[in-house]
Amino acid sequence: MLDFPSTLSYRKYESLELMSMCYVEDASSASFAQRGSEIFSACRAIAIRSCKEIDDVYIDALHKIVDNPVFPVGLLLSMSTNLFSSDTSVQSIFKWLDQQKSGSILFVGFGSECKPSKEEVDEIAHGLELSGLQFIWILQKPNWGSFDEVDPLPEGFRQRTAEKGVVHIGWAPQKEILSHPSIGGSLVQGGWGSVTESLQYGHVVVVLAFVYDQGFNGRFLMEKGLGIEVERNEEDGLNEIEKALTYAMVSKEGEELRVRTKEAAAIFGDQKLHDSYVASFVEYLKNDREEISTD
Repeated sequence: MLDFPSTLSYRKYESLELMSMCYVEDASSASFAQRGSEIFSACRAIAIRSCKEIDDVYIDALHKIVDNPVFPVGLLLSMSTNLFSSDTSVQSIFKWLDQQKSGSILFVGFGSECKPSKEEVDEIAHGLELSGLQFIWILQKPNWGSFDEVDPLPEGFRQRTAEKGVVHIGWAPQKEILSHPSIGGSLVQGGWGSVTESLQYGHVVVVLAFVYDQGFNGRFLMEKGLGIEVERNEEDGLNEIEKALTYAMVSKEGEELRVRTKEAAAIFGDQKLHDSYVASFVEYLKNDREEISTD
């Protein structure tokens, strides 16, 4: 029996989504679950994007389950390059950020592959407007219409929030925006890349999950005291975005959360620490290759 202190789990709708995805055969007549099982059975070691300073009990648990060496390879940080796009709309983002107070802006972005539905865009916009927070929202072009002429945002949203925030439709340099001193928090989908990029700079993280693993990441952050997950009503799917944003960014009750995320930057942003994990894994690979060649 595995002695494991965590109480994290998938919610019912997440489990159903996960199971339906894992056991569907693709064009090669194999499912994700089948491939995963074969890989775990054949592998000599497992490398994961994490570190013991954050994930120690989970790393130990995985090692006991698979009975193979488990190597955290650090968070694989990608640092800000300060090389901005020549796009004038992107440049205007940084000009606007330069005019804002330190730590006052909420970054809103859901990665390049996550494209919210019209209903989800409306819901996010509604939550932002109700929160009254200043924000910068990077919205990828939705796949439910052509928006060269039609605005994907709710009618009147831009006008009502003109003094509070900026909405940029299309690609923008997320890492560079997150590294700007005016950013104080992030509303993200909960992908591990966006989470680590936010905590790297000490930003409080609010997770609005779109797929099954992202909600789990959000609850992991809550367990660690480093973020908050937007609550979702499982019956109608509606999210309490405004409530989560207010708590994380400005409420008295969320002060401890904001302090902890600032302190966490010492781990999430430690390039030398995470490089040392990569170096240890490379050394293992060298030794393992030598053992194989002598067998």
